[in-house]
Amino acid sequence: MTEQLAHRMDKIRANVGSGKLYENEVYKIIEEELPEFLNGNKSAGGTAKTIDDRITIYLNE
Repeated sequence: MTEQLAHRMDKIRANVGSGKLYENEVYKIIEEELPEFLNGNKSAGGTAKTIDDRITIYLNE
C-alpha cells in the first residue's frame, strides 16, 4: 500500500463513527475493499455495493 493510499484510508477511518463491538470487522471489510476503488480498479458504486453486501452478511451471522 502506498503512503498516499494509507493516508487517504486514515482520513476515511477517522470520519467513521466509533464505539460499537462490530466496528472492527466493519473496518476490516472497508480496508479490504477500499483500495480497489482508490486505485481506480473499481467504481465507487461497485465498491459501495460490495462493502454493503459484505457488512450485511456479517451483521446477519
